[in-house]
Formats: sequence, structure tokens, C-alpha cells
Amino acid sequence: MPSMTVVAGVDGSAESMRAAEWAARGAKRHRAPMRLVSAAATPPSTHERGGLSRAVADELRGESVRALRDAAARMEEDLPRLPVSAGLLTGPPALGVTASGSRALMLVVGARGAGGFAAMRLGWLPAATWRSADAELLAADADSSLAEALAPWRDKYPDVPVRRDVLHDHPGHVLASYSGCADLVVIGRDDSAAGGILHALLDNAHGPVAVVPRHLTLVPVSTGPMA
Repeated sequence: MPSMTVVAGVDGSAESMRAAEWAARGAKRHRAPMRLVSAAATPPSTHERGGLSRAVADELRGESVRALRDAAARMEEDLPRLPVSAGLLTGPPALGVTASGSRALMLVVGARGAGGFAAMRLGWLPAATWRSADAELLAADADSSLAEALAPWRDKYPDVPVRRDVLHDHPGHVLASYSGCADLVVIGRDDSAAGGILHALLDNAHGPVAVVPRHLTLVPVSTGPMA
């Protein structure tokens, strides 16, 4: 890819289309070619559990292909003389987008999205994909992953009632809604895409939130009488 290329990530959302239009105007000013990229969002657990079914994978890939096609058509309509190329990325969207823009003049993505590049901020699969793809399979996969993560803690604390909920929405919004009726919402903190979820939760929380660092050393505390 030429070093002066302007790269824009698109996922079919209005936000990403506006970002692509802004990037195209920048490319025209700098007399640089334009490249559109897109990647299908997949839940992180699917990379560890053998991937998605063919039907779901094809649907997610189709959404990215449509996003590239629509964005390219818009560029052709608005700036017909602007050189535009398109590329469908594979693997985790955040890594693919970063690599695509590593030697570009600029890399542009929307602040929020509905598809592959939502994962750069949101971490989770978008609600639109749940509705359009194999929703039952995705829900079952998420529930299985959640049960697996909870299993050792349920064994350690068998007297604590536990309920698993699999919801189709932005995880930050879901956690914020729970904060209105919970004594405490607990979320982990690390350097991954989950940072967007954390910020969304903190911006919209209606109750107390505990943020637990990834590497946390627990210090035993005595509750007995002091000497």
C-alpha cells in the first residue's frame, strides 16, 4: 500500500459512512488515493472454540462486503476522480484496521459503528448481527462461554445464587441498565477493546461500579479482635 494512502474503515453504519466521506475529502486535498477496508466482527470466544458456523460466517462476511460496496459507490458519486480501492480484512477487526493504516497518510474510523469496527470500541458482537445472522447459535455460544467462565466460581461458592443472562445490545448499555437495580456492578480492566465498554458503563451508570485491574493481588484481612 502506498505510504500516502488514506484508509477508512467501514462497517455499514451511518457513522462509518460519514467517516469515509470525511477521509475522502482529506484524500482529495492531499491528492492521495483512498482505500476502504472492512472486517466482520466475531465474538472473541469463537476464535478459541473453533469458529462460527458457515451460515453465520457467510452472513458476517456479507455485511462487510455490502459495507465496502456501498461506501465505494458513495465515493464514486461524490468524488468520481478519486482513486478508490477496497479490501476485505480477516481476523480480529481492531488488529486488521491498525495494520491497514500503519503506513497510511491517515486512518479514519467512525466514533461508533454497527459492524466490524464497533469491536474497536465495543468489544462485543453488534445487535444488528444477532438479528440478521444465526441468532440462536450465537446466543448458545455466548451462554456456553459464560457458563464455562462461571463454573470454577460456582464450585467455590456453591451457596451464592447465580443467573446467566445473554442479551443482544451494547455491553456498556446493558451493564449501565443493570447498575440501576444492582448493589454493585463489577467489571474488569485491561488494555483490550473492553476499554470502550468500561467508558460506556462509567458514563451511564446509575449506581456503584467496581473496576478491577487485570493483575490484582488480594491481601488477606483479619476480622478478629485486635491484640
